[in-house]
Amino acid sequence: MRLYTTGGDSVMMNGHQLVDLTNGTGLSYAAGESDLGSFAGIGFNFGFDTTDNAGNYLDLNSANWNWPMMIGGGYHNMQFEGKYKLNGVDSTFAYHNGTANFMGLFEQNHISVKLPGI
Repeated sequence: MRLYTTGGDSVMMNGHQLVDLTNGTGLSYAAGESDLGSFAGIGFNFGFDTTDNAGNYLDLNSANWNWPMMIGGGYHNMQFEGKYKLNGVDSTFAYHNGTANFMGLFEQNHISVKLPGI
């Protein structure tokens, strides 16, 4: 997460946040204190960039967020799973997003978001 000041500077908040909507954990984030004044915007990455996408996060390892090495390794950016009914029949779906490997070329599937005007 990155906080943008009214003066144009920014402060990088290190770390990651695992959000689990099945039990509500991770829905808030305590960023700590800063002496940089007022903030005018916030930014964050959805997923991991190349530098951070390494197997060093114990909470993600224990939550089964590892991404298979054959398709890039590192971690999932998102695991979206659920159930639905189709013609009265219960069905399931799973959409997982992470690094892509196509013919030995790895594509990073993360995005950086900047939200000004907070």
